[in-house]
Amino acid sequence: MERRVIQEFIEIYRSEPSLWKVRSSHYNNKAIKNVAYRRMVAKLREIYPNADVEMVKRKINALRTNYRKELRKVEKSKEMNRRTGEPVYVPSLWYFELFHFIADQESEPPIIDVTGDGVDVQGMLGVDFDENYERDEMSDEFDEEFQASSPDSQKTSSQNMLQMSCFPQNNHQPPFKKHRNLSYKSSDDQWYMKSEPPPSPPPDGQEVFGRYVASKLREMDKASQMLSERLIAEVLFRGQMGLLSRNTCLSDDQQQPPTVKVED
Repeated sequence: MERRVIQEFIEIYRSEPSLWKVRSSHYNNKAIKNVAYRRMVAKLREIYPNADVEMVKRKINALRTNYRKELRKVEKSKEMNRRTGEPVYVPSLWYFELFHFIADQESEPPIIDVTGDGVDVQGMLGVDFDENYERDEMSDEFDEEFQASSPDSQKTSSQNMLQMSCFPQNNHQPPFKKHRNLSYKSSDDQWYMKSEPPPSPPPDGQEVFGRYVASKLREMDKASQMLSERLIAEVLFRGQMGLLSRNTCLSDDQQQPPTVKVED
């Protein structure tokens, strides 16, 4: 009975693209998603009487995580088959075929629906399922519940997991992170990964001299620092006004504080 309910649970999930299809016009529509969640809660309560929306989301995360793991094994196995002729890996997950409808959603950037009540950025970035990091602990919790229970399939799964631990997964995929640096491109209403900023240009002569002045100021006592800053500010002001020349000098009058003078 439990497997039948989970199968129907997946079929309901598939029939509600607002929960998984990022290019759906209803993907960010909370009202439609709430109706879909209520359907899934009702189905899950057939085996878990206290099920709620949060439990539905955890179930979806667990199912998707297990499916992604099997899908990566298949893709890696196909690549090895092309290079070495090794047999292609056969998934042991009993609902693997049922989840093929999300295969093209794993790396597709979401589109923001700016109609209706506005943009639900938080919902778009992971309210329903978090694709930014693996839910390993959740996957472990439900493995026995959703995996095939025959001894042969368990042995095959263990062997494949051991093989996967010895080889890196798809090299073209970045490591999973809990947060992503995203930027919004309004021309086509999409979120994209923000590229790394370009390297800073090398410092010019003025910047180097400024650092030199700063290092010298740090060697002075507080009073000398204040006087130096005052004189430097006066020189900079006169320079901006075009009042500096080769005859400009520093006057140190004993009765007055030092000033910058221009001698004709």
